[in-house]
Amino acid sequence: MRFSTTRLFAIVLGATVLAADAAAQILQLPGKRRDVLWVAAGAGYYDPGSMADGRTNSDWLFSDGIAWRGTLEYGLGGGSSIGLVGTFARMPLEVRSRTGGLSQDADGDILSLQALFHAGGGVGLHQVIEVSAGVVEFRNFRARDTDDSLGPPDGDRDFTFALGYGFGFGFSTRAQIALVQDFGYTFHQRDGLPASSSRTTMNRSTRIGLRIGFGG
Repeated sequence: MRFSTTRLFAIVLGATVLAADAAAQILQLPGKRRDVLWVAAGAGYYDPGSMADGRTNSDWLFSDGIAWRGTLEYGLGGGSSIGLVGTFARMPLEVRSRTGGLSQDADGDILSLQALFHAGGGVGLHQVIEVSAGVVEFRNFRARDTDDSLGPPDGDRDFTFALGYGFGFGFSTRAQIALVQDFGYTFHQRDGLPASSSRTTMNRSTRIGLRIGFGG
């Protein structure tokens, strides 16, 4: 799929703001409103999976590695929030030719921008549930031995979504740490691939992060 990153960001941001405003109107109780802006940062062990790419006639076999994550969220009350999450990882991979050519070891960037719903909070131990959906981009593939550029020259952007479940601990009503396991799917385009080829790739991550609330 080909997306304009700027346009996609505007669409995701607009949808998030509208959803947050609607949810706030529904959940608001007279005299009980407390606006809280949440920010979170974390890192985790990430397995992007592997995928077939028909445009470059190659398979991308990613290895596991560390991914970084940050969120900006608007509190809805009761431990719930809605917002945006961005992720970044520089991952090792094997770019394997589908036409009989040589395979090459490389490194590539994986970035994502997604709308996020978070549930779970409070002082002490609590459950955490997160649902996210948006766009993931694969870009800047570089061969390790020659530093040659591999993969799509302008990057490749696909739809992705994930469900996360884990546990958090609140040191206060505005400071929490959480350990979450994510299970997600990425939907790659089928251009240039046989009809029998799958375009769905499962990805997983186990992450830990700190979440801080402001305002209210």
